[in-house]
Amino acid sequence: MDLTQRGYCDRILRVNLSTGSIETTALPAEVMPLILGGKGLGAWLLYTEQPADVDPLSPKNLMIFHTGPLTGTTAPTAGRFGLTTKSPATGTYFDAYCGGYWGNMLKYAGYDALVLTGAAKNPVILAIDGAQVEIRPAENLWGTTISAATQQIKAELGHDWQSLVIGPPGEAQRNLAGIFNESRALARGGVGAVMGSKNLKQSPSTATGVCTSTIKGNTSAPFSWPSGRCACRVRSACSARRGRLTSWRLSM
Repeated sequence: MDLTQRGYCDRILRVNLSTGSIETTALPAEVMPLILGGKGLGAWLLYTEQPADVDPLSPKNLMIFHTGPLTGTTAPTAGRFGLTTKSPATGTYFDAYCGGYWGNMLKYAGYDALVLTGAAKNPVILAIDGAQVEIRPAENLWGTTISAATQQIKAELGHDWQSLVIGPPGEAQRNLAGIFNESRALARGGVGAVMGSKNLKQSPSTATGVCTSTIKGNTSAPFSWPSGRCACRVRSACSARRGRLTSWRLSM
């Protein structure tokens, strides 16, 4: 099965903030027909890769940011993305979801998911520019508000970048802290505290390294849908708007 013809990029970006290692791996081909989208992928990765007794605020806790097969398309609500981790507020499995443009940018950059582990010794940002991924120092951003940090990173990197940012509550590892993409938020479960425990202030993303972002007017992307499935998607969306559809499943 060619997953790039099923709405996936077939790449997971993995970053260890403790060691600084950055690598990409393929999606689990044998599992993908059994799950649908980022929610299933995030749950499977956390279940198979993380022991049950990991402290939510320890470096071993995974942060799994994930998109779905429709992310980056014109399907309704397709701009949303998710985060799966172990919550410091509940002490168990947790997933949160967010709108905005960061999820689209991750997909256009060529990744279905971003898996973070470890913890940096000092505050850092993770800059994703397509195939170019860097861990950069961010002491100057630590302690700033979400809006101030977002504005500063756009001033330094450019307005084509989209950022996920924590504020002072996340840095202080408060259980109610969220992660923001401008005015949108991963707002439940204390996920901002998990990001703060890793000394990660921001994760800005753009797509110039793999393809040109749609914000720049180019609709190219490192994944596609066969024309028949695109037509099915459009018909399903229209049926849902007319109240003729309650649930549907994309065939793999």
